[in-house]
Formats: sequence, structure tokens, C-alpha cells
Amino acid sequence: MKIKTKFKSAIDLSLLRIILLITFLMICRTLSAQLNNTFFKVTYATSQSWAGGAAGSGSGIYYNFHIVCKKTATIHFDSVWIDNSYRALFSRSAMLIEKSTFNKGDSILLSSEVRYPGKKDPMSNVKQPAKMPKPCKECKSSVIILFRVNGKLYYYDVNKVTGLKPINYP
Repeated sequence: MKIKTKFKSAIDLSLLRIILLITFLMICRTLSAQLNNTFFKVTYATSQSWAGGAAGSGSGIYYNFHIVCKKTATIHFDSVWIDNSYRALFSRSAMLIEKSTFNKGDSILLSSEVRYPGKKDPMSNVKQPAKMPKPCKECKSSVIILFRVNGKLYYYDVNKVTGLKPINYP
């Protein structure tokens, strides 16, 4: 009886060690994401605030990022960290957001939006993203593009975002 208990205890301990090792490796992979500007360059980035014309219709900020690839790579644009939360990235071509191979010199226009719904806005019942800490300690700006190459997460620190004239919708 004692032999079976010791054997079962040794198996439980080994299983626990394996689980801890896998968890540690997953955390290290997440933390190993790094600041990287070798795949592409943001040639310019803009922000443009907007306000709905009808009372209670809300407001927001449009963001556009013009990107030029520095070398051929398969890139998956993940999200953008703006205003202390993660936001989706969009493109006129949906396939650009999915994992795509880009050639050196290819131009990409990515967009995102921070929306502040008003009381009468149909989006007012949509939960706003939770505030999140900056994903990259080395990043200096308040706008960070998250992307993956071969499954590895990288950050691109957008150094300058030019503000455009606000849009006031009628």
C-alpha cells in the first residue's frame, strides 16, 4: 500500500513540475516580445478627432498609420495600444490584417478608432476596452503597434502622430 502511495505521489509531483515548466515557458515567450523596427517603418501617422452632430451621438478619434515594408516578411498585424487600451487595426483590404507576406517597399495603410459613445449612439451599450498598462517598457510613445512574425510578438513604437483638423459631423 505504501509503495502505491509513494509511486502516485511521485507521478503527481512530476506532473506538477511539467505543468509549472510549461507555464514558465509560456510566460517567458510572452515577456520576450520585443521592440522591433526592422520589418517595416511607419512613414507617417495621423489622428483626427470627430464629433457627431446630433446631441448624444458621441465622439472619437480616427488613427491612420502609413507603413512601408523594409524587407520581405510574413506579418500579422495584431492590434494597436492607444489611450491605455488595445484597439483593433483595420485595413481597406481585410487580407492585410490576416497573416500576409509583404515585399520590400510595399505600402500598407492601417486604421484604428477610439470611440466615446454618446447616450443616443447605437454603440453606447458596447463595452469600452478596459484600461491596460503599457505593453512594452522600452516603448516611449503612447501609440504602439503590436504585430507577429513567425508567431513571435513584436512592438513598434510610433514616435510621432500628427493631429489633423477635427471633423464636426452635421
